[in-house]
Amino acid sequence: MTARLRAAASIASAIAIALGGAEARADSPTDSKAAAEELFVRAKELVAAKDYARACPMFAESLRLDRGVGVMLHLAACYERAGKPASAWAQFREAEQRATLERDARADVARRRADALEPKLYRVTIAVAPTSDVPGLAIERDGIFIERPQWGAAVPIDPGDHRIVATAPDKVRFEATITVPTEKGEATLTIPPLADAAVPQEVAPPARAATPIVDTRPAGADPGRARRIVAIAVAGAGVVSIGIGGYFGLHASSLLGDSNDGGHCRPDNHCDATGASLRHDAQSAGNVSTVLLGVGLAAVAGGAVLYLTAPKRAATKAPAPSIAVRPGGVELRVVF
Repeated sequence: MTARLRAAASIASAIAIALGGAEARADSPTDSKAAAEELFVRAKELVAAKDYARACPMFAESLRLDRGVGVMLHLAACYERAGKPASAWAQFREAEQRATLERDARADVARRRADALEPKLYRVTIAVAPTSDVPGLAIERDGIFIERPQWGAAVPIDPGDHRIVATAPDKVRFEATITVPTEKGEATLTIPPLADAAVPQEVAPPARAATPIVDTRPAGADPGRARRIVAIAVAGAGVVSIGIGGYFGLHASSLLGDSNDGGHCRPDNHCDATGASLRHDAQSAGNVSTVLLGVGLAAVAGGAVLYLTAPKRAATKAPAPSIAVRPGGVELRVVF
């Protein structure tokens, strides 16, 4: 590619970056893996210090960024040490499934740890009687929705207080707290029929005088001025890009013509060294032209949208004429 083509490509890249700089970009996979590794190392240090309350969330975030059997096992072990056997058991089971799919030998380790925890779990059943199952019924445990397939199932739950909430349209909200002990056991909470919510009678609101809408902007203020300036700048950059793109389009056509002249390229597109070089430069110039024209058209369109959607100028107070009669004649005054 010639120096002029490289310069034009740089211009195209700069314009594209300037116009698209505000767009959000997702972290690359490499960034995610690096963050996951850093969280994993930090969490292991917290486990060594027996600070499980901070370590477990870090392991969980590391797992979200980069799912692997190793971090699954560490997270499960952290839950177990933090006194959350149900969470540990579920995480060991997930690690077992993942390791089995990947033919990882650690599947046996995860299975043994899960099997050892299972007899110690406390299970809670959320039962819903047929008379309670009204349309739109929704049940939450600690702010998380319990899907209908879980209703009536004995689900392992970690020790501590758990808030159960049931709601339905036009019904009174039901709330209850379940306290799960640290030892093995079972409990059932039955959602009772929800009472009908009281429907308040409609009362006409008292009549109020209409509040006038007052424009507090100073006369002549132009809130859209900054946006219109940006719009003109963006559109101007687009026009420049279109101009440069048009030039390189013509240059590409000229190079293609040069390759056909003097017998450098035959009709069957077989070219000598000079013709091949000219064809290569023509293609490069054409690519630059396409990029610049596309970026330029987008910039012009974006500038037009910004300009047309800018807030309008506040109405300027019109001059008020007055007529005064004075001795010796009539005087016309315009008061601002």
